[in-house]
Amino acid sequence: MAVEYLGNGNDDGVNFGIVDAKIGFYGVTTPVAKQTLTNAVVAGASLFMLQRGLCEINVALAALGLITTV
Repeated sequence: MAVEYLGNGNDDGVNFGIVDAKIGFYGVTTPVAKQTLTNAVVAGASLFMLQRGLCEINVALAALGLITTV
């Protein structure tokens, strides 16, 4: 199976979707809207806040089908 690439070779890059578009990956998930994280990780954040932030990132990545959780 040949690999297909996106893009036209210029330095502008490639966008997936538009502002309110939904996207899906690997063909195994229903496309979803952009995820919003409510616990921003900032300098000096407590360990608890870092854990909450990482948990939100995991949930968002799983919703996109980019990772699986066990």
